[in-house]
Amino acid sequence: MVELIVTVVLAGIIFAAMVPLFVNASKASGRDRVRNVAASAAQGRIDSIRLLSWSQLTDPSINTNLQSSTFAGGLFGSTYTPPGSNSVYAVQYSVTPVPSSGQANYVQVRVSVTTPSSSSPTYTTTMATIVLNPVDNQTRFPINKDIFLTRIRAQLNSKAAGKVMFLDRAQMAALEQERNLKRQGTVTASADPNVQEFKGGDYFLSGSLQGLSTRTAKGTSDYILYDFHLTDARTSVMVWEDSAEIKKQGLEDAAYR
Repeated sequence: MVELIVTVVLAGIIFAAMVPLFVNASKASGRDRVRNVAASAAQGRIDSIRLLSWSQLTDPSINTNLQSSTFAGGLFGSTYTPPGSNSVYAVQYSVTPVPSSGQANYVQVRVSVTTPSSSSPTYTTTMATIVLNPVDNQTRFPINKDIFLTRIRAQLNSKAAGKVMFLDRAQMAALEQERNLKRQGTVTASADPNVQEFKGGDYFLSGSLQGLSTRTAKGTSDYILYDFHLTDARTSVMVWEDSAEIKKQGLEDAAYR
């Protein structure tokens, strides 16, 4: 009987000691879910922004437009409420053309989502991306414009013997997320993650495709000019430019387009 009482007492003590652990684990799990929702909402906004046209992204009112719940078919807005939930997350946007004046070479995009005030403490997650100024296709032909920049980059990387380096800004959101995980101690780091090591660009490569079409009784001809240039990011000086031209001719337009 005594042993039974002792066993019951010990079980009660152990249970009482474990209750705070269960409560803390439940709270931590709840905070993790809220943070995951915030991260998912931020990434969703980033993906939607990348679908906007270049003219929309470089519009001086773009940051104001993104705060509107009616802009671009209601994909944006200053708040986010998950389906089936009453929790309201605050959303902030920052779209910055680079350079800030003249023709932009790319835009820096940041989306910050803050967890509801009911989830104490609140947490803000920020996603970022880079949207490049596409090659300007002024011809009448449907052309994969990025293939030209990819070709030039591949040639320079293979033949410049390390003298030219390209920044992988397309992966900026993933890189910043990985750096933040290292700073938080969630994953290991081979170097001090608090040191800012992301490199800035020294030059911008851009280009345009221009075309002139003529049609006569003898057939159709197209003159196409491919132009690419390299601009110094510090001085705005165009340090290099080259072009190539081709001419297409045919009796039937669809035969060679």
